[in-house]
Parts: sequence; C-alpha cells; structure tokens
Amino acid sequence: MSRRQLWSKRMALVGVWTCLLWMTGYVWPWAWEDLRSLWTAGVKEWLRNPGIISSAKESLTSILAWPIDVWYAAVSECNQLQDEAVAVTAFFAQVNITPMSAVLAFLACLACGVVARCFFRRRSRGQGEVTAYDAVLAFDSLAQFLATGEIKLLQFAASKFEAMQEQRVRIVAVVGLFDKGKTWLTNKLFGKNLPSGKLFTTRGLSFLWVPERRMLVLDSPGVQGTVSYKSRDVDAILDARTTESMMFDMICKISHHVILVVNDNTWLEQEYAAMLLRVFGEGLIVVHNMRMWGVPYGENTKAGRLFNKKNCEYLMQQLELVPKFFLVETAPELDKGVQELKVEYDEYTAVQGKEPEVEGDYVVRGVMKLVSPRQDAQITMKKQGVISRLGEIIAHDVSFEPCANVFDQRVEDGTERLIQIECPGVSEEDIDWEELSNGVKVTIKKEKRIDEAVVQPVQPIMQNHGTWVRNFVFDHSDGRFELRGAEDFSLDQGVLTIKLHKSSQSRRGKVGRHVTQPLPTLLTSTAQSSLAGFEVVSAAEKEAPEGGEEL
Repeated sequence: MSRRQLWSKRMALVGVWTCLLWMTGYVWPWAWEDLRSLWTAGVKEWLRNPGIISSAKESLTSILAWPIDVWYAAVSECNQLQDEAVAVTAFFAQVNITPMSAVLAFLACLACGVVARCFFRRRSRGQGEVTAYDAVLAFDSLAQFLATGEIKLLQFAASKFEAMQEQRVRIVAVVGLFDKGKTWLTNKLFGKNLPSGKLFTTRGLSFLWVPERRMLVLDSPGVQGTVSYKSRDVDAILDARTTESMMFDMICKISHHVILVVNDNTWLEQEYAAMLLRVFGEGLIVVHNMRMWGVPYGENTKAGRLFNKKNCEYLMQQLELVPKFFLVETAPELDKGVQELKVEYDEYTAVQGKEPEVEGDYVVRGVMKLVSPRQDAQITMKKQGVISRLGEIIAHDVSFEPCANVFDQRVEDGTERLIQIECPGVSEEDIDWEELSNGVKVTIKKEKRIDEAVVQPVQPIMQNHGTWVRNFVFDHSDGRFELRGAEDFSLDQGVLTIKLHKSSQSRRGKVGRHVTQPLPTLLTSTAQSSLAGFEVVSAAEKEAPEGGEEL
C-alpha cells in the first residue's frame, strides 16, 4: 500500500468520526434526544406506553423529512435575495446550523467520497483484467489420454509467445501441493493477475511467458488434488496418482529451476522437498507461504517494508544464477509391446484457408497423438503398479531408484571416500562405471524378474526396474579423488561399494628445472600389484567394434 492510499484511509476515518459528531451534536439534536429517551425507556416501556411509540414515529419522520424541508426552505429564501453574502447568512439561519457545523459537514462528505473511491478502486482491482496463460498443454488425466489418444497444445490467441518457433528459454517450474499458493506466488513475482483460489484449478501444464527475462514459467495443478468420480472406467484415485507422478517426472525433465511452495510444512511437504532436493540439488528454491499470518507482505507494514521487495529481488536473482542439476535419468520401457507405441506431434497451420480450432480464448496449435502400429491393439491403463517416490502406488512401473550414501573414513594411508548404493536384485553384469575428472559415473540396469504377460497375479505385482544413472563428481576444493584398482568395487548382499582414494600430495617444482628424483607415490604394494589386472578402457575403445585394432 502506498503513502497516498494510507493517507486516504486515514482521512476516511477522520471523516467518518466527523460525520458522527456532526450528526449527534448539530444536525439532529432533537431527534437524538428522542432516540436516547427511547433507549433509556427500555423495550417493556415501549410496548406498554403508546405515547413512546408515537414519539418514536414522530422522531423518525422528522429525521427523514428534515433534509427535504431544509432544502425547500433554503432554496426558496435564497432565490428572493440578490446579495450573495446575505443569501449565505440566510441559508445558515434557515437550516439552524453554525458555520463550524457546515465545515464539518463538508469534511464528512469529502470523507464519504474518499471511502467510496477506495471501495470501488479495490473492487475494480479485484475484478480487473485477468492474465491468461500463454500456452497450455492440456494433460489432465492419463486415463483420458489413453482413451482419446491425443493431448492438445493450446495457445492464447493474443499471446506474443511463439510456441512453434525454436528458441532458447529458461523454464521455471512452480510446484507444490494442491491449493498452497503456487499461482499467487507467480502473480507476486512476475506482476501478473492469473486466476487463483479454491474456485480456480490450473489446467495441465500451463506456461506463462516473461519476455524481458526469457523465462517460461510453468504452473501445474499440484499434488494431492481433488478427485472426481464421474468417470467409472478406471479408478479415479489411481488415475490421479499416476497422472500427478507422470506430470512430476515431466516437470523434472524439462525444467531448469524449481520453486517449491509449502504452506503448513507437513510431513508430506517435507518429503516432497527432500525428494526435489535429491533431483535438483542447488537448483531448488523453497518458499514458505505464511498465509496463516494474515497479510505479512503488505507494503505499509514493517515486515513488508523490510523484506517484501528484497525477497522478490532475491528470488529473481536466484532464478538467474542457480545451475541446472539433474541426477536421475530413467530408461524407456523395455517391453516390446510398449516399444511399438509412438507419440507423434501434429502441428496445426493455416493451410488451404482452414481456420484453427478454438477453445474459448485459446487456439489449438498442435496435437500430441498416441500411435500404435497394430490397428486391433487396445491401450488401457494398468490396474497395478509400484510405489512412487512420494510413497504412493502408481500405475507405471519404471521406477528403479536405489538409495546412495557418500561418506569419508580414515585409513592407514590417508582418507577414502566411500559410495554405497543399495541395489538389491542386481548382479555385477548389470553395473557399469566410468571414471570422471574427479569422481565416477555409475550406471545400474535392473531387469524385470517377473514376466507379467505369462503369469496370473494373485495380488497386484509391484516390481521396480529400469536404468539408473548418477554422476558422483566432487569439488576440487575437497581434494583429488581417484580409483586405484579393481578391489575398489564390490557388490555384497545387494549393496554396491565404491572406494575413491584421496591424494594428499601433489606435484610441485620450479619452471626450467628438471625433476631428478622420481615423484612420490601413494600406492601401496597391494595397490601396485593389483594395477596389473586393472584395465582402464576409454570411451572410444569401449564403443569400438570387436576385432578392431587394439591400442
């Protein structure tokens, strides 16, 4: 709130008090005395004494008739006088008020005008022009997508964002649970007026284009939303869970930065934040919506003056600087029937004078279609699944995500950094590694143990499978870590352990001097003897065909 609005409110309060004083002390003194006598008489006296009731009627009649009588009397007498000063004096004498009461009346009218102006301004602001999303990927239900086989890409008709043109943008996703203030935060950060509240639900993946920052803000309905039971073809709760989980995976893959909005900071929100932190690392920003404290963001409050603008600038600065940091990648479904399914994108263009399809204020720019090579194939939603990262049972089962721990321990010849990955049901042939500049890349592939096509499940089959890839790269300020031998890898009872040795010494010398003594080495006799059986394969040799020339 600005100082001008604050002074307007103060003037309105002063005017209201002035109006009350003027009414009670000057304008209606006789009516006020009658009303006060009625108040002191009591309800019983009113009912028993008919004179009180008639007096009340006369008082109310005099109150209503007084402005009309004053107006006609003052106007008729003023018209008979030529001198303006005499007319003004006669007016005050006729209405039986002093000049001071006239000033108070003027201030009261002015205050009422200010109050009405503030009221209508706030009402017009609340009902102002609503900002529309520039593009919407209308994906609301996985079951509906399988039934119709298409997802429409909608674009606002008056939007300047070129959805069909390839360009470099940064995608900022605003995520969180259902009805936690995601759209409200977007409005505050970017100065928009997107519809929000319990009466509005964001549709699918909605995108807002911010051209001055080259940002594409992604808004979603949120997790744990309401469920409609109108459709009985598939379990509505299972469909909602699967759709939310699938949309979350899509957001994680396409977003550069993520803003998580929490409200009550419940255990579910904390688990959601921890899961996003594992995926995005430093690219995650958590915003606590303190709406239970009223309006702490108000500009006229002390907290608002100190922190409101700074918080917005800090968040925008973080969106400018934080890196993209992905840790989890999943492989496509290995089942042959699923591999035959393809998703094709058809772009709608104005060809041969055909008008594009219109849905409200949006124009259909393209359609994502699910195509099956077999015409007789029927695509249905699975009725069983696995436990997702949010602890929910979802229908799609490419969800292999082992738990990884990294820690240091002291040994005789220095420090070892251990990486332990819990991967039950995985053999040594399913694990690949690649040495990086200051770390290691691990790839674990877990196959299905049960062929669901040839068995009859008694209970829902829940099995995790897929390909898990993670780069364990450490900062050079922590030291230089390296692999020394094949014994640095071990798989015991479903736990993969990787040892990285920290080098405590480095090569030093003077420019122009020759090194006459051999460089010190940290390899022990055991480690040196094991190097003979330790083979380091480069990326080019790994991809070379068999029978090629060996280096």
